[in-house]
Amino acid sequence: MELNYLMLLLVVFVVLAVWATVFWNKVTRQREEADKKLLLAHDLSAKANSILNSLDQEKEKREQALTLEIEKKEEELTSSRLLILAAIQRSKNELEAKKVAFEKTVSLTRKEIAKEREELNALTQQKLKEVEQNKLTSLAELARKKQDDEAALLLERKKLQKLEKDVDNRKKFTEQLTAELDKNHIQGRKWLSSFISNAFAVFDKKDADYLARKKRPALKASETVKALSEEKRELRERVLFLESQLKTYQEYFPFLLDYEEEILNDIEDFRNTPKEELERVDPVKQLLSNEEYNNLSTVEKNQLALNRFLSNMSSLQVGKMYERYIGWLMEKKGYSVQYDGLLKGFEDRGRDLIVKKKNSSDIQVIQAKCWSKQKTIHEKHIFQLFGTTYELQQKDPEHNYIPIFYTTTDLSEYALKVADLLGVKIVNEPLQKDFPMIKCNIGSNGEKIYHLPFDQQYDKTRIDKKGEFYAKTTEEAEKKGFRRAFKWHGIEV
Repeated sequence: MELNYLMLLLVVFVVLAVWATVFWNKVTRQREEADKKLLLAHDLSAKANSILNSLDQEKEKREQALTLEIEKKEEELTSSRLLILAAIQRSKNELEAKKVAFEKTVSLTRKEIAKEREELNALTQQKLKEVEQNKLTSLAELARKKQDDEAALLLERKKLQKLEKDVDNRKKFTEQLTAELDKNHIQGRKWLSSFISNAFAVFDKKDADYLARKKRPALKASETVKALSEEKRELRERVLFLESQLKTYQEYFPFLLDYEEEILNDIEDFRNTPKEELERVDPVKQLLSNEEYNNLSTVEKNQLALNRFLSNMSSLQVGKMYERYIGWLMEKKGYSVQYDGLLKGFEDRGRDLIVKKKNSSDIQVIQAKCWSKQKTIHEKHIFQLFGTTYELQQKDPEHNYIPIFYTTTDLSEYALKVADLLGVKIVNEPLQKDFPMIKCNIGSNGEKIYHLPFDQQYDKTRIDKKGEFYAKTTEEAEKKGFRRAFKWHGIEV
């Protein structure tokens, strides 16, 4: 009976240990301690098995001894069965007492196991709470990081929106400025001069602020820089506005360009000559004496004026004549020539001549420089021609634009290398002043009119219809029925 109870105790203990082990595996951070307890349970189980084996052996021995003793007693004390029964009862009582003691031990063990179970459950709940808390903390960190990322993204979006707004404002500013300039050049350019001057003044202000705020402030120097900055701003604004004024005068009164060199070099004084008279003055009259103008025939005086014009040309006029000469050479070869340099002036963007042939995809972009042999063409002119040709090519990819540089002088060694690298063709072509330059044009009404190089409509006149030609002399032109234009400025009649 005692052995059964002991076996039951051991089985219960083993079951509880296994259950504790399985439950303990669910708690990650207490796995090591659970493993230790499991090993302890195995040790106890082994000890229990050892004890059971010992008890079984002892039982067998006692049973054998008891059987021998009983047999002996039965043999010896057959008459005293009552004594034997009493002894047996005594043994039963002893066993009962041992049973009670064993049950008490088992009960105590169960209480200890229950206590340990409660402690284990409490520890498990604590660990679960810690895991849950860590989970909540991680979620909170992720949420915070998400908020930070969203805030950063919102900031970048605001920056992008601000940039787009700045671009839009600049676009509107440019459009407004363009509109103002188109509507009122003087006021628009005055405002632009002020704007540019104020923009440059910002840099001077930074220098002044630096002098005032550096480690060892130079307050006096800062004030001096501020005063000079304001003076520079006013001077810059005045200079820019004066340049704009000059350009505006040239735009409103383009005939001034015809007299630019004469005025600036005091060749002739036009200050007391009314504008209306200047517009009515025949350039031929300016090239002849009054006697020559009044006494010579039309053919004679026009030819004499042309000869004197060719022999006394300014550098500007020589440059224009060179462009006309190159254009004439190209027209002789069957090309159609657009005289951008002569018609657009400073707005030609480095494209003096645009030359093309009918039914051809090739278009030549020509820059012409008639310089003296003492001057040298440098690479900046090559870069300009290449750049303006590239611009045309990008706008019109259907055609093949070819840059050609005509000149009367030499190029620097580096300019030649640049030209070769960029594919700019160099042509050295001296100016021949005796080429046929009198344009004989037939108007839409059939009227035959010829134009001399100093006539205003000369560069606008194209020689491309049947019956039109270049004459070498005024006599040649008039023999073929052409007369010189009556009006020298404005719209020709």
